[in-house]
Formats: sequence, structure tokens, C-alpha cells
Amino acid sequence: MTTATKAVAPRAAANPQQNRLIIVGIIGIAIVAAVVFVIISLMPRSSGIVYDTIPQTRLADGGFVLGNPESRVTIVEFADYYCPHCQDYKPVADRFIQEFVMTGQAQYEFRVLPTAGGERTAQLGSLAVCFEEQKAGAYWNATEAFFSKISRGERDTDLARRVAGDLGVDYAAALNCTRDNNQMNIDLALAGQAGIQSTPSVRMRVDGGDMIPITFNGTTYDRGPAPYEALAGAVAALG
Repeated sequence: MTTATKAVAPRAAANPQQNRLIIVGIIGIAIVAAVVFVIISLMPRSSGIVYDTIPQTRLADGGFVLGNPESRVTIVEFADYYCPHCQDYKPVADRFIQEFVMTGQAQYEFRVLPTAGGERTAQLGSLAVCFEEQKAGAYWNATEAFFSKISRGERDTDLARRVAGDLGVDYAAALNCTRDNNQMNIDLALAGQAGIQSTPSVRMRVDGGDMIPITFNGTTYDRGPAPYEALAGAVAALG
């Protein structure tokens, strides 16, 4: 028995113009993706925390504290806006604020310790204090803005002036205020008393007492930062 063989039509040759369009399309998509990546990488890192909704107090030495004054645990962070490790640690502090400070379970105290930024950090820290003198709540919003803008690469001499404008405070008056403001020296002395020399460094207070290292799962964090789990554990241990 003879089996008929079905003729197979030859495959059409590739269209050069169509190939060029496909290549151009692929290149276009790659360019768009690269542009989007660059834009995202240049966007300021922002926590999304609305500081004006959180209780704010100042200690007897002028230290700035967020959170419920009745809570037992206060996490204290010493940081420098320009310090890369502080920038990396900020999401940890932000998470702690969102999950424990905003819920009334703990407080968060921020101290400026110039390390990587040196005089630039000291100046920004003093200006943040002086912004607060003009407008309640400006300190925390300025702190957020400094971290955010510096993470984007805004490190020029007009950084603080722009932040002042965003906050609606008088930059010239704040600059004049810094000449008599002593908060940076107070924060520096407090760090020295605790043996803190690097940023970020974290301590804790219990019932408003002196700063002590955080101990969690057998590890004492007496140098540098503490992981989020240790911060959460400190609150849970005294909850």
C-alpha cells in the first residue's frame, strides 16, 4: 500500500524590516526600564510617618522624644544624617516607631552625634532644634527631611534652607539661633558618658532612667545598632 506524501510549504524567509522593528522595540523597553530604575533610585527615602500625629516631648536636657510618656521603654538612637550606616538603619528605626511608638507601647529618643558628616551634621542638628523654636513639631519633620534628601544626594549648602522653606520657618532667624543653641554639645556629652563613639548606636531607658545597653537572647548590644528583634524584645520584656 502506498502512502501519499503531503507536500510541506517552505517556511517564509524572515522579514528584515520586521526583525529591525523587534530589535528597536526591545531596545526601547530596556531604555524605559533603565530610566525608571534611575528615577526610583533618585527618589528620596521617606518613612511615610506623620510625626504630627505622635506625642512629642523634650527631656530636661532638651532631648527630643516621640511617643506615649507613660510607656516604660524608650529606645535611644545616636545618629548622623550623613552616615551611610545610619541611612541603612533608618528603616529599622522607622519600623519601630510605626509598630511600637505610634501604638503607644514605647518611646523613641533621637540624639545627633556628628561622625561622618562632621560640622555639616552639627549645623543641621542645631538648625533642627532652632526650627522647633519657631514651629512646634518642626524638629522631627526636619530630621525626616534631612535623612530623606541626603539619601537622594542633596548635600549642598542650601539643603537646610530648602528644608526651612518646606517647613515654613525663617531660615535666617534659625541660623542666628544656632549661635546660642547648645543642644549639640549636650548630645555629644551624653554620648561620651555612655561610651558611644560611632553611629548609629542604640541604647534604652526604662521608666525614664539612665541609658543602658539592650540585651536580647543572650546578646548585649553595647556597641552600634541593635536589630529590630532586639528593640521589639526590649518592649515585650517589660510590657
